[in-house]
Amino acid sequence: MIFILLSGVLPIFAAQIIFKKITERNDEKPHIVTKAIRHVFTDKQLWLTTGATGVLALLNNVDIIYVKKMFSADDAGIYSSWALFAKIIFFFFGPLISMAFIFFSSKKHEVKHQVVFIGSFILFVVVGVVTNLGYGAFGRQIVDLLFGGRFWSVIPYMEWASYFGVGYLMLAFMTYYFLAKKSRASLLPAVLFPLYMIALLVYPQTIADVMFVDTVFVYANVTIFLLIFFKDRFLYLIR
Repeated sequence: MIFILLSGVLPIFAAQIIFKKITERNDEKPHIVTKAIRHVFTDKQLWLTTGATGVLALLNNVDIIYVKKMFSADDAGIYSSWALFAKIIFFFFGPLISMAFIFFSSKKHEVKHQVVFIGSFILFVVVGVVTNLGYGAFGRQIVDLLFGGRFWSVIPYMEWASYFGVGYLMLAFMTYYFLAKKSRASLLPAVLFPLYMIALLVYPQTIADVMFVDTVFVYANVTIFLLIFFKDRFLYLIR
């Protein structure tokens, strides 16, 4: 809850600081631009933002809704606790992703964008390894602390939660990166989302199957995002 709150508050302060620096350097009278409402609704960035952030919001909830509808209350409780352990990683780094979006939107630091992107990806891999080891070594203690003995059934899935959690973190980070670049690639999760829904409806027989579908979906997106990123870098080098 603390990190969810920070992810909403920190970008406001960051935007205020950046805005002050911009206005302090600009002594000219600001030029007010007015647009008709129809121009707002035809704005490319508006639709990119709506699609990219909307599908992330759906991914945060649709799997839990599906499990509660299709499985028993016990299975739904185990899955919900697994999803929480997975997304704790995202909630922890949520504020940094918001800050990264502002950074990647800046033309001033564009020469550093590639280094920051690759460095962040390496950091997320390290976080995934550390979380996996932590969940594997102290899974029972963590479950006892947060939920109690009735949720010990989630312990075998704890390490798997770290895989999904860091994958979801990478997915969100890369979505915001391409969104900051005003690239249509940011809509990749939205394009693949129908396939995810079909897989949920057709494949799972157990909650472990739902976890498998979740994990495959996020890493499919991450893999394609990386291919797009390095393809763009390669094309830039050969020009």
